[in-house]
Amino acid sequence: MFGIGLPELLVILAVALIVVGPDKLPELAKNLARTLAQLRQGAEELKTELTEAAKPQEILNEITPDLEEAAQNIKETLRTLPPPDLANIPDEMRQLADKTIQEVTQPIQTVLQDEKQKESTESKISEPQE
Repeated sequence: MFGIGLPELLVILAVALIVVGPDKLPELAKNLARTLAQLRQGAEELKTELTEAAKPQEILNEITPDLEEAAQNIKETLRTLPPPDLANIPDEMRQLADKTIQEVTQPIQTVLQDEKQKESTESKISEPQE
């Protein structure tokens, strides 16, 4: 234990007997033994928890069937839902959607037109003049 031999242990006990006294030495030894036992138990619990936490594949294997079942239930629910009725979308929403699409695509079209003009200008410049 801790690399302490019998002679060292006897010296420690003799010093403890002198410092603490013969009346309180048994109580001190009992408390020390109890504390060491609690430390060992805590170390074992920590070791067990760390060993279990280091096995993520086992945890994944345990929850995979439940996740697959939940995914299957979601798929079935989505299949049973009726398709959205696009004909009932109010005209205002349709106009808003069209306006949004136009606002988004207009800058892109402008950039594309600018690129075409740039290319045509560059091609005219690069043509040899006779």
